[in-house]
Amino acid sequence: MESPRNWIPAISDYIGNNTWSNLTTLAIGRWSVHSSELSNMFQRYRSTLHFVSLMNIFMVHGSWEEIFAELQGGELRRLKLRHLGSAGEVTLCDCDQVLEEDLQMLHPVYRYVFMNEPWIGMGYTQACTRFQELFKW
Repeated sequence: MESPRNWIPAISDYIGNNTWSNLTTLAIGRWSVHSSELSNMFQRYRSTLHFVSLMNIFMVHGSWEEIFAELQGGELRRLKLRHLGSAGEVTLCDCDQVLEEDLQMLHPVYRYVFMNEPWIGMGYTQACTRFQELFKW
């Protein structure tokens, strides 16, 4: 059986080794990735990225914690997440549906990225459910 990397194109297959020194906005969607691909990209652009949008992404290897750790301590100001999943973790709930920035900061992923709070691992499901109930999605 072929490994997933043999049939899933890598991000680098599309952008190569290009680097954009003034990249402030990055939107990626409808992709299956290894966490190392996004981690490397976020590490490369941590000092310039202000807005990141990740939508409909399935991680075939690695963890979301690895990816979001690379966004901590950078210039990021806004994060839009929708329909993120992986083989090893529960699907992350959307956190762009709350429009008021102060309320978004209650979301567990935002708290991890922007406030350096610990990754809550399997407790994520309960925190996500409470967040959704609070705002009646």
